Amino acid sequence: MSPSTSDTLLSDQQQAITIKCSNDSSRVKVDFIRRIPTELLCTVLSHLDPNHLVTECLLVSQLWRERLLHCPKVWSQIRVDRMEFSPRALLLVGKYIQLLKVHHCGGRWFTMLFEYMIAGAFPKLRTLKLSPMGRYHIDQRVTEEGLRHLQGSLKTLCIECPAGTLLNLQSIFTSCPQLITLDFWHTAGLGIYDPLPYMASLTTLTVVQRTTVLSEEPLQRIVDACPNLQRLSLRLCEPSQMAFLVRSLPKLEILYFNNYGASAFAKDPITTDNQPTTIQDQQPVGLQHLVADAMHIPDLIEVLQTHCSTLETLVLDMTGSTGNEWSQIERLLERPLNMIKLHTLEYDAQYMDHGENVLEWLLAGCTALEKVQISRVYDTTNDDDDDETHHSHQNTILFQHLSRMSRLKYLSLQDIDNVDGLEEYARHLGSLGSACPLESLMLHECMLTDRHLNVLGKIRTLKNINILYPDDCISTTALNRFFSRHHHGSSVLARVKLFAVNCATRDTLAAIGKMPALESLLLYFHGGSRISKQDAVEFAEQHPHVNLKCFGRHFEESQ
Repeated sequence: MSPSTSDTLLSDQQQAITIKCSNDSSRVKVDFIRRIPTELLCTVLSHLDPNHLVTECLLVSQLWRERLLHCPKVWSQIRVDRMEFSPRALLLVGKYIQLLKVHHCGGRWFTMLFEYMIAGAFPKLRTLKLSPMGRYHIDQRVTEEGLRHLQGSLKTLCIECPAGTLLNLQSIFTSCPQLITLDFWHTAGLGIYDPLPYMASLTTLTVVQRTTVLSEEPLQRIVDACPNLQRLSLRLCEPSQMAFLVRSLPKLEILYFNNYGASAFAKDPITTDNQPTTIQDQQPVGLQHLVADAMHIPDLIEVLQTHCSTLETLVLDMTGSTGNEWSQIERLLERPLNMIKLHTLEYDAQYMDHGENVLEWLLAGCTALEKVQISRVYDTTNDDDDDETHHSHQNTILFQHLSRMSRLKYLSLQDIDNVDGLEEYARHLGSLGSACPLESLMLHECMLTDRHLNVLGKIRTLKNINILYPDDCISTTALNRFFSRHHHGSSVLARVKLFAVNCATRDTLAAIGKMPALESLLLYFHGGSRISKQDAVEFAEQHPHVNLKCFGRHFEESQ
């Protein structure tokens, strides 16, 4: 269906159905957002060619089941988001369904679905994602039997079990030995008290539980049962178990340790929907992506030293970490790194003791970084004068390391009070002219001054600038001058975000509006803001091509 056809169909129904066409004309996504008149639904479906389209549908109404049998192949992927109909409706097209996502279903709905599985209703089902509501009971016997009847087709299972459910990792492995991908979430513990069934095909495993902390013994059982894991996500684990897992799984490429999802900054390199259907007979490539919270610092250092030649993404949050005593890590940090492939580093020291030493050791071993986010290091809030001088010196070392990064395109600094070295770093980048690699800069709760803004304005390659909560140490004149320097025709600054920048005024909006490459402007109005709602309205009228977003209580209350 062409976009113009869909627009015509939707105009009279307040876009009850949205049809999104990707670059691949063979894939269309249909979202059923609210109750849909059956006649309109059938009109839309009549334009879909079941021989070429793979459609994923969000179903919130019973109306769809009345008239769908004329094009059943369209329903090879189904996602259900509200239980406004009985699972009996799925039987109409069950033999075509390959992917089924069910969210917030009740206990009886859940049980009926598995009863139909036992009856053979879903012979082609390859991916099943289930999130029953937490207060409902799941029938363990029916669930296990239903999963056993899917052994011929099911490759990916994502299931979240509420408290009180006896379903555990042992029963899942027993029922589904053929799985390639398993995401298992449990409110309580996993019950790993005995050896687990061997899972030869399992390459991706996510295990999340909220009460039991996994020690080496249950982790050893997981490792023994799943030796071919390429991606592992675990929460909760003892901090000292990370190095053990990496040593024990030779094919491991992606590890989420005490973490079960990549940050928005470091995108997840693999999704569970497009996993390979067979295990590749290839040599292990080594650990490539590590995302870790609450780790043992000596363990972390060991893993980084062992896999420094293969790691590409490193995301570290030091919350809850152990082993950061200087006596434990000083000797370990003497061995330098050579991380030749690392392109993305996210490091949140959480003001941990010696967190800056670990960071500087990391940066000294990197040459190919393209994206860097650094948070909560160099805490000076409780320092005396001598300590503050020491932190200022270390801060300068940080920017000296960043100056060596000839590929660094994205830099984010968060909650760093002392950014004295930023001025010299910005001056270095400005001197590079068009050869400067930096395209995006975010400064979040950093103590900026007019001197910083003056030199930052000389960086000609910036496409994106985010200034958040700058601590009221910059003047309106310096802020306006920064944007005025991007009025020339060669400027590429296209996206601006200002959060609680109280020195910004109506004149600041005028300076921003004159930038030739401007595409979007986001303003967060905090207490003390000097820009009014009327100023923003006038800016939008004068610059209709700019995507303007304004929010914040002060903005709502201003006139």
